[in-house]
Parts: sequence; C-alpha cells; structure tokens
Amino acid sequence: MDIIEEYLGWPGLKSGCYYFMAHMDERFDDRKQAMIARYTPLSPEELQAGAFDVNWFKEAYELLGAEHFDMLYDGAKYISDGQKHSRARKYADAALGRVTLEQLKTEISAKRNKDLLMSFGLVPFGEDRERDLMDRYQFIQQFLKESRQFGAQRRASEALAVSMAMKNMATKAGFADVTRLTLGMETQLGKSYAVFFGKKEAEGVSLSLSVDEYGRASITAGKDGKTLKSVPARLKKNEYYLQLKEVYTKLKEQYSRTVKMVEQAMEERERYRFGELLELCGNPVAEPVVRSLVWIVDK
Repeated sequence: MDIIEEYLGWPGLKSGCYYFMAHMDERFDDRKQAMIARYTPLSPEELQAGAFDVNWFKEAYELLGAEHFDMLYDGAKYISDGQKHSRARKYADAALGRVTLEQLKTEISAKRNKDLLMSFGLVPFGEDRERDLMDRYQFIQQFLKESRQFGAQRRASEALAVSMAMKNMATKAGFADVTRLTLGMETQLGKSYAVFFGKKEAEGVSLSLSVDEYGRASITAGKDGKTLKSVPARLKKNEYYLQLKEVYTKLKEQYSRTVKMVEQAMEERERYRFGELLELCGNPVAEPVVRSLVWIVDK
C-alpha cells in the first residue's frame, strides 16, 4: 500500500484502504490490528461489533477526495469473501448523505438490517438538528422494542446493534458518550409530555397523567372533584383519551429506559455533573428515580 500510494500520488490511500478493512464485519490478525490501531482509538472488538470512527472517515475522505475514495469504495468488494465489506460501504453512504433517513427507515423496518441500523445515526443532520436527533433516537428505541417478539439469540444480536447505533449516533452528534445522549433525549421527551399532566375535561370527566413516587405513570380520571377508580368505558374511544393513552405508553417505556440507564451508570460508576442531575430532575419520570439514590459527591 505504501508503494502504490507513493506511485499513484494519492495521499490517504493507505488510510482509506484500512478504513474499509476496519469497518467490515470480520476479525483481523495481529498485524492488521496493529496497523488499524494507528488510525483509530476504537478497539478491534468495538470495530467488529459495528462502531464507526467519524474522525478517521472524514480524514481519509478529505485526503483522497471524492473520485479516489469512490474507486476504493468500488474495489472494497475484493477485500473479503461474501458481503462482509458491505458494512463499510453502508457507513460511507450514510456519512456522505447518499441515503436519506426515510430510505433507511423503510429498509431497516422491512428487513431488520442491523448494519443499516448502525449507520442510521451517521446521516448528516437536517436544519432542525434537535428534532432530527430526537426522531432518530425514537426510531432506534422502537427497533429495540420490536425486538422483544423474537427469540433470545436474535434479541441479543439486535440489542448489540442498537447499542452500536446509539454509540455511532452519540459520536456523530458530539456527545461524550451514549449515557449523555440518552440523558439529553429522555429529558427532552419528558418536557414534551408536560402538557398532559394538567387536567383536561372530556365528556364531563377530567383526564390527566400522573406519576407516582417511584416514577411510574398512570392515567387519572375525576368527576365532581372526586377521583374515579378507572376511566369510564364511554371514553375509551374519545380522541383525547386515546392521545393520553399513547403518551402514557411512552412514559412507561421511558421509565424502563431510565431505570436501565441509571442501573448501568451505577455499575460503571458513571460520573454526572450537578447540572445534568438538575436536568434529569426536570423529568417527572426520571426525578423519582434520581431522588431515591444515594449520591457520592466528588469535591
């Protein structure tokens, strides 16, 4: 590669070649691992699982230029047997904006393609970055939820793909880690549901969402100043009740994600800034979870 790079006068040829090798679905021998380690801080295990090095990709692409990079892209099919090279291509397509989010959503949903899922967060952001990021986050979480219908082995492989999709998106969006991305997204979700905690009358019955001391959501119905044991049957098809029920389901899912995130943070001894904890406490679902813990203050 060194000789060919010098002969052709293509700066970045070697880096580009190793980019495609590193991001394909294959294990490497010690020599290749040592070479790849010169270009990326990601471990061989992370790369094989589907992690993407955004900075390395940008550097290799800029050095090579579009024409030379595309020649490597076309030749990538010769570096492995079968379709192992296709992951590196899919990542490149996403990072360069050659595919849209809607195209990826359609194919991921239809084929449960894990490589496409892991590339989902790499597509350049639109004008409304925050809304775009939230849309991607919710799509990835929905993919994970749908995985419950499959057997244990497939659930495990799809959960790993979701983990890598989140990691790649966090890196692309500039978050320090997946925990910070999750924290930010869940906080924004909590704020978007705030309006449903106020009482609203529907067919003579006041409806609202409430959260108990543990962070678990429920739908509260009341009439004439008294709390009803359940929502009247006649309201089960009411438009506002159906909307409230949808948000209630999302809050239940958010509670599960929050508990899982906090448990993982405890296991990994994650550090939070005080401002981050205050943000979490602004979320009605997360606040009871955060409040129930004993925190060690690092002075």
